[in-house]
Amino acid sequence: MDWKVQRYGLFITDCPAVIGYGIAGEVVEIGANVTNLAAGNKVIFAGEFQDTRHGSAGFQQYAIAEALTVTKIPPNVTSTQASSVPIALSATYAALYNSVPCGLEYESPMTGRGKYTRVPMIILGGSSSVGQYAIQLAKLSGFTPIVVTASYKHAEYLKSLGATDVIDRNLPADTVKAEVKAKAGKEHLGLVFDAISTAYTQQLGIDFVCSGGSLIISTIPLLKSEDKATKSAPQNIELLRTMYANLGEWLQNGDIKPNRVETLPGGLNGIPDGILD
Repeated sequence: MDWKVQRYGLFITDCPAVIGYGIAGEVVEIGANVTNLAAGNKVIFAGEFQDTRHGSAGFQQYAIAEALTVTKIPPNVTSTQASSVPIALSATYAALYNSVPCGLEYESPMTGRGKYTRVPMIILGGSSSVGQYAIQLAKLSGFTPIVVTASYKHAEYLKSLGATDVIDRNLPADTVKAEVKAKAGKEHLGLVFDAISTAYTQQLGIDFVCSGGSLIISTIPLLKSEDKATKSAPQNIELLRTMYANLGEWLQNGDIKPNRVETLPGGLNGIPDGILD
């Protein structure tokens, strides 16, 4: 997320600013009225994008979090793995389950698990961080089929997360469209999730979505469409409080699996080279 903030000029208006939004760490102090946490708990939370000067960002020694959007890390998940969860999962969750117009207002799997059987969904960029969580939430909600585009080397892993079909993203656009039609049983779908959101994938998403359907994008709109609209997914604090209250159980049960991660040498100084890789 941090590189998108820089590339697209999002959120931050004053520099210098501390960034770092997917945060894992150990609780060292709690507020007077906090009852769900204790010093020593290993936790994850998402930093606030517009609070870079007031302590909630992650690239510093200590960060401040709202207790109700903090999740304890279960013993089967490392802190490094857990740090991949907050931002990508929060964005995906809000996009699908937040109320209109900030989301699509599908019923959350916390109360409607498996509800959307036989409702097809296509995810563009399934191997991205957002894409992997979109697959897993789609599976929990029962969407079927879950058709995903990605580099085909990731196919088996994405199927293990819940994708029913994986289409090689490197195929020509017309071939991808034909493959989606064959897998989903229709040319245009009511729900398209663009987890990459380049100009190319946004156009592909517009081509896929049916009249009256919904296209979710994960960055700012790069294209305009006369008859098909995009929706953004801003954070909704009440919605995410409920999600974070249940996230620890999801992680422990394997309902949500963190991204596969690589630890880079050099601390924060290793980030630029990691992005290039």
